[in-house]
Amino acid sequence: MTQLERNVVAIVKSVIEFHERFDLPPIDYTYFQLNDKDWEAATLLSHFQSRLGLLVEEVGEVAKALNHGDIEASVKEVVDVLYIVIGMLYDIGDQRIESPIDEIINKNGDKTLKTHEIHPVTGKIVRRERSDEEAL
Repeated sequence: MTQLERNVVAIVKSVIEFHERFDLPPIDYTYFQLNDKDWEAATLLSHFQSRLGLLVEEVGEVAKALNHGDIEASVKEVVDVLYIVIGMLYDIGDQRIESPIDEIINKNGDKTLKTHEIHPVTGKIVRRERSDEEAL
């Protein structure tokens, strides 16, 4: 396991301990046994909305640190963003995040240098435009 993997695992453990310490359990899906998808969606949306302010605040702190050229503060604030995002995933629970996590991992794992390129301005990995010959 790499140091990054160990650090991410440590953050996940810390988030779980934090939630347990403050009695902030994940959503209890037993309430949804009646297949009330509207109520389930409203509950999930409410959880995301309650975290949005925290997430926006932390992303703003990343931007502020970057704008001030403060590398150490930028890294710290990026870790704070990760902490909030992991907390959001913890809130919605294992059974709701497994499929989206697999989907995102597979989607990004399928990207190759033949199918995608790094955008020269944004640095984002984008799908290569196919030439007319490749489209045929």
